[in-house]
Amino acid sequence: MANKILEEMMCGLPVITNIAHEFMHYTRCGIVAEYSNVNQIKQAIFSLKKKPELRKSLGENDHKAFYKNIIGKIWKKNYIKFMRN
Repeated sequence: MANKILEEMMCGLPVITNIAHEFMHYTRCGIVAEYSNVNQIKQAIFSLKKKPELRKSLGENDHKAFYKNIIGKIWKKNYIKFMRN
């Protein structure tokens, strides 16, 4: 996953991306738009601008997903490694 997406998630900002389709769908933390589809990108931006409840929801989901799926896995991996040594 791109660093930009991880940074947005860590900060609790809604994501607009053209990658990580399954992750975005599973976590409900962003909007997927095709890379070269200007209309989809524009629609995603306007949706976030006009719908504060959507921004808030996606941002909260981002933050939760980041700590659960990213930080949690790193912590677990390091903990197991520590316990084995």
